[in-house]
Amino acid sequence: VLEEGRSHLSFIVSEYREQLKHGRHFLHENQASALSWKEDSILELMSDPRVHKVTCDQCQFGLTTKGTKEGERLPAMKQTRLISSSVHMISQLDRRCDRSHTHQHLTSGRCAEASFYPLLLIRAIIKR
Repeated sequence: VLEEGRSHLSFIVSEYREQLKHGRHFLHENQASALSWKEDSILELMSDPRVHKVTCDQCQFGLTTKGTKEGERLPAMKQTRLISSSVHMISQLDRRCDRSHTHQHLTSGRCAEASFYPLLLIRAIIKR
């Protein structure tokens, strides 16, 4: 399974390189703690001066999850790393939490909700 993942990642990176070659943009995202950020293909891609990186906290884009009380919704931090060939896109995504609110951990079945982008994150990605 790990080798399949590496193979897929190498394929995706080759597609990103094709985008760069033709002056087009790409966006790659994964949890900041994901092991894939340490893979050679990703590290090599990130060393390209046309590739920009940022880490954001998705609570800053409205990510919430179930709290402990009935009907309660609390912010979920979900630190996410993104790389892109678009400086503009990366600047829209550069938001870190000041920790002025309480976060709900993405445990006990709360992860499934965090597998979808919050609307504000989608808007930041597509903003011109």
